[in-house]
Amino acid sequence: MRADDRRRERTVATLGDGYAAGAIGPDTLTLRVDAAYSARSADELRALTADLPRRWLDALRDRVERLRPVRVPTVHVAPPPPGPGPWTIGRSDACRLVVAHGTVSRRHAVLKRTDEGLEVRDLGSLNGTWINGWRVDRAVLRPGDTLQIGEVRVVLGHG
Repeated sequence: MRADDRRRERTVATLGDGYAAGAIGPDTLTLRVDAAYSARSADELRALTADLPRRWLDALRDRVERLRPVRVPTVHVAPPPPGPGPWTIGRSDACRLVVAHGTVSRRHAVLKRTDEGLEVRDLGSLNGTWINGWRVDRAVLRPGDTLQIGEVRVVLGHG
């Protein structure tokens, strides 16, 4: 197969990446770039980069992974019982509302009924408590709000 300009430029870019990564020195870079521009086939171009680490492929995989939609696990929990509370949410069996997920702290947040509505307060968790995508220390849940603790969306039942 004939070497076209697009393949040449990709080869030169890969050589530059190899130089930046310390895989080849400046003299080798110069010789290989000259060889890339005089190559007559795709096989000759491939041979110029065959010994270089394929870090660009790892970077490409990382970029593709970031483009995939993030699937946030959702748990449905019963509403807190009548009364003012408080009710603790966390991984621990000692919590009233248990959410068994690695991003949820043992004692992650607490719910409490107030005159304004159901209040959520973070208990110093590592991965945070979020309402509608905003990290909060304390907030009142409104109808339609999305509560997230760590990486878990929590849907409270009606009650």
